[in-house]
Amino acid sequence: MHKQNSEISPLQALILLTVAIFFHNVITGITFGITDMHQSASVFAATLLHQVPEGMAIMTVLSIAKIPNTFFLLIIALLSLSLGGSLFIGESVQVSSLKLQALSTGAAIGTLSFVIFHEIIGNTIKHFRKLHVWLLISLGFVIIYVYQYSLSLFHGH
Repeated sequence: MHKQNSEISPLQALILLTVAIFFHNVITGITFGITDMHQSASVFAATLLHQVPEGMAIMTVLSIAKIPNTFFLLIIALLSLSLGGSLFIGESVQVSSLKLQALSTGAAIGTLSFVIFHEIIGNTIKHFRKLHVWLLISLGFVIIYVYQYSLSLFHGH
């Protein structure tokens, strides 16, 4: 019997991360286009803010894989086109079915969860100190809380 290597190379991790974010962007774009959620200022801001950690994750894997940064620009262009193009497709479809909206929203959340827990947190813990990773995750939760709280102040709820 031969032993299988369960470790993946940094290049494979980069490809998997890019593919996962690509599909997440397609599903998210279609969902936003179908539901008109992209017209909300808070959803638009949240969408832009959640692109930053995706870019940071890709840059982290690029640096670990020792791949030139020009690939970062190519990957970002591909991911931007996937989000923008799928948003356009979702807008052009404009389905009023609540079941389809719920299904696409669930798929967007599911792909985002996979990317966060498996690719970003799972792979980051392997390369950095666990305490630093958990502190950054905690900081993320604090930022989200402050953002949500500030929205309630500005909207008077």
